[in-house]
Amino acid sequence: MAEPHKTTDHTVLEDAQAAVLGTALCALGVQLLGHAQLVTGQTAGLAVLLSYSTGWSFGVWFFVLNLPFYVLALMRMGLSFTLKSFVAVARVSALSELFARTISFDSLPVWLASPLAGGLIGMGLIIVFRHGASLGGIGVLALYLQD
Repeated sequence: MAEPHKTTDHTVLEDAQAAVLGTALCALGVQLLGHAQLVTGQTAGLAVLLSYSTGWSFGVWFFVLNLPFYVLALMRMGLSFTLKSFVAVARVSALSELFARTISFDSLPVWLASPLAGGLIGMGLIIVFRHGASLGGIGVLALYLQD
C-alpha cells in the first residue's frame, strides 16, 4: 500500500530561495511568451492579452488582476498563504518589468519559445506551490480544492 503524501517543512531560508527561484522562472517564461507574441492561460494569460492591447505592461496587469483573489485566499487558505502569494505575485510583476528592460532576443522562434516558456512557468509554479504560495487567480482556487 502506498504511503500517504507527506508535507515537508521548509526553513525560512529554503522558502525565501524557492520564492525567488520560482517567481524568476515564471517571469522568465512570461518574457519568452511576450517576445514570441504568445499567450498563456489563466490570470497571466489575461494579463498578457491586456498588455498587448492597452500598452500597460504585463507586470502591472498581473498585479492588478490578482487583487480580488487575495480575499478568497485569506478566507480559505489563511494569512500566511495569502501573504506569501501576494509577495510572489508582486515579485513576478516586478521581475517581469525588470526582465522586459534587460532581456532581449534577436531571434526566438515560436516552436522554441512555447515549450521553453511552458517548462519554465511550470517548474516555477511547482516551486511556488510546494512552498505554500500561489501566483493568484485560478491557482488559489486549485490549491483550495486540493486541500
